[in-house]
Amino acid sequence: MKSLLVGAVVLAFLNTAMAAGSDTAHNAAVAKVDNYMYGSHLDISKVLSVSAPAISCGVVPEQMIYLDSMGSKHELDYQVVGDGCNG
Repeated sequence: MKSLLVGAVVLAFLNTAMAAGSDTAHNAAVAKVDNYMYGSHLDISKVLSVSAPAISCGVVPEQMIYLDSMGSKHELDYQVVGDGCNG
């Protein structure tokens, strides 16, 4: 009976350790958010997505999600002139 209790405690501990490890792996997959500033060095290996341009006149925020040369995912927030200024 005592060995059954010890086995249950060990299984509970291993389950908790595995869950903590999966949280760490999930956090590594979450994009790092950067704000672009003039002169910033960008290490862009592959662009995954770019937000749709805003239909307004003036400076508007946009966002790009990309992978760097090491395969890390980044989210870049930057400013552009909207598409609504023509006409």
